[in-house]
Amino acid sequence: MMNWIDVAVARRNIYYENIKKKSKIIYKIISIYLSIYLFIYFSIYLFKFSYSGLLQMPLVDTRKVYDEVKDDLDRLDCSDKTLFTTQYMVKQKPVILVNCSGGWLAHKKWTFDYLFDYKEGEVHWVATYMKNLTIVEEEDNNILPTGTQLRQIYKNGGLIRIFEQLKKRTNLRYELKQHRKKKDDKGKFFEEYSQPSAILLDVFNQTGIKTDFQWMMVASKNTGTGLHLDIHNHIRTAGWNTIILGYKWWVFFPVDVNPSKLLCDPGCSQNVEHMSQMSWFTHILPQIRTRSFYGKKLIEAIQGPEETVYLPGFMAHAVMNLEDNIAIGENLILEESVFDYIYGVMLGDYALNSRYRRKH
Repeated sequence: MMNWIDVAVARRNIYYENIKKKSKIIYKIISIYLSIYLFIYFSIYLFKFSYSGLLQMPLVDTRKVYDEVKDDLDRLDCSDKTLFTTQYMVKQKPVILVNCSGGWLAHKKWTFDYLFDYKEGEVHWVATYMKNLTIVEEEDNNILPTGTQLRQIYKNGGLIRIFEQLKKRTNLRYELKQHRKKKDDKGKFFEEYSQPSAILLDVFNQTGIKTDFQWMMVASKNTGTGLHLDIHNHIRTAGWNTIILGYKWWVFFPVDVNPSKLLCDPGCSQNVEHMSQMSWFTHILPQIRTRSFYGKKLIEAIQGPEETVYLPGFMAHAVMNLEDNIAIGENLILEESVFDYIYGVMLGDYALNSRYRRKH
């Protein structure tokens, strides 16, 4: 007959055995749930990594582009102002100017980090970017991203494309009225570059009138700008663009070619064309490269650091960033642009200002 001690020991052993069995069951359940969680987590992570990597990976071999693109654009020293004016501006021919920006502070200071850190990273930028597998257009986002946010997106391998209008005129008028600068004022950058000395015929520059036609472009590799014309408020503008960092692939069409019939079908490319124009460069361009437009061929060029592209008015063009890229540019109002505008007003194509249109 068992005494009470043996009974107590037996009960204790049974109790511990039950605890061990329950612990094993709980351990198995936790292990299963943890395994499922980790599987889902890493599957999502790998999917995001693969997807963003797919968008970031070169869709064409950039080294092949450098080797195969026939660069047909003339180079001209910025000091040759007379030749530039008579042979390119007056004749509406594009050209790459060299030695225009050697003394700019921008070449020493402008990097992605420098721009993202401007005013401690709190300044907002007009940007298109990829976030959570979604491409966010600047006009779709009521709250523009800050430099700190763009840095994080860029650091994590996301695509970004800043196309910031520096607005010299608007910011100056605000400062005169409010006696202070705007929070997002980027006027400091005007001190770090200047208009190329070869450009003499800009009407606004000659008369001392400030404009808002200054643009800063900061973009990831494989982003770009689709085939388009530079037109502001019905005025066809010429322009210049200087690269601070990286390389651009340009395609120029003869003056007065309408680009609307030479674009990718939105039904095929709308999900990619927001950020990258690679579809157009790899599919449309090869089909029209040898065609003539008004008896002229299109022109291609590879622009590098410290080179300045001059673009005549009403010349359709497309741009692909072959590497991470920083550039600055301005649109110009030439005499012919003013005459074209007056001619359009006389024909009734558009009014001088919406305030003067008759209301019915």
